[in-house]
Amino acid sequence: MNDLGYTHVDSDPDMLIMLHVLVEERYDEVKMNPAYQDFDMQWAQASSEDTWSEGSLFIFAIDAKTGKQIWSSSAKAELDKQSNFETKKKRFNEVVTRMLADFPKHTS
Repeated sequence: MNDLGYTHVDSDPDMLIMLHVLVEERYDEVKMNPAYQDFDMQWAQASSEDTWSEGSLFIFAIDAKTGKQIWSSSAKAELDKQSNFETKKKRFNEVVTRMLADFPKHTS
């Protein structure tokens, strides 16, 4: 944000940045469909690979004076359960950087 001309202040900001993180369990809807329970088909047997965690990140810029949203971005991806903390942190920073790529520069 510094590169875009914004500075952090401790009181009376012009803009607020809100982050919202959502993690949901997803599953293969075809294999988990109750309509297939009566069939003995190998492809319709659910396995651990048929479920995964999906993460969504939302970033909102809010005008602190009016409370109105002035910008937003979102990203969604499958979460890697095997990654260590440093890899997850690096991936998060890369995603946020891409999300902020079209954030407007500060003009004053």
